[in-house]
Amino acid sequence: MLVKNNNRLKELRVNRGYTLDDIESKTGIKRGTYSNYENHNTEPKLETWQKLAKFYGVSVSYLQGNTFSKIDIYKVVCNEYITPIHDPFFEYIIEWHLHIMEIKDLKELFSINELRKFTKNVQNFFETNFQFVFLTELGKKCLTIEKSREKDVLSEICVNFSEAIRKVDEKLLSTPISEAFDKEVGDKLARFNKDKDQHNMLREADKKYIIRVTQDLAVALYGFSEKISDLPENSEITSNKARKRLKKFVDSGGKSFE
Repeated sequence: MLVKNNNRLKELRVNRGYTLDDIESKTGIKRGTYSNYENHNTEPKLETWQKLAKFYGVSVSYLQGNTFSKIDIYKVVCNEYITPIHDPFFEYIIEWHLHIMEIKDLKELFSINELRKFTKNVQNFFETNFQFVFLTELGKKCLTIEKSREKDVLSEICVNFSEAIRKVDEKLLSTPISEAFDKEVGDKLARFNKDKDQHNMLREADKKYIIRVTQDLAVALYGFSEKISDLPENSEITSNKARKRLKKFVDSGGKSFE
């Protein structure tokens, strides 16, 4: 089956700094053959797609251009920032992250018209300040979403993108006390809030279940309160400290903030 003329063979080659000769020496695919693939003169066989996908460390769908690129996702995100449709808290999450990093809001730096047109300067802003999202599992998940899907595609991108930022920001602002809370109480609180949905649980679950979940949460909260006295006092998290943590996260390839 012929893939539409939107493959990312040239984009990835150029971004990685490879010449056609480099590709030939590294993959065994002759420079002329690869050039024909790039220019859509000929179509790679499936095994060639798989070989090149492994070489670049991406999925076959991404290499063929069937999934959203980072630029595609930034455009979706920018539109959601201007007019939130899929996530009512999207604008707040974007601006809160920029506030933490002491970066001016998008609407202070660009006109609405510039944002809607997604100018080169707007694109550069997203690439500079939100590239870290694609080091998270949720960000990587955005890159696997097929363009051909008809349902909830934009919503999934926006929700994943904002949740990725929120989780990273939690780490940027974490303290020994917040980390202890997450460890001791986090799972129990999440269960109380989300398991069977708190609203439905309190109105529809039987008393025995509600008592068990409530007691589990109470025990966890008590255990946390007992540990607080041995922990250092919360200190102010400066933007400088947040930037250092984010840099470590990026430098580690998304593996660590410390």
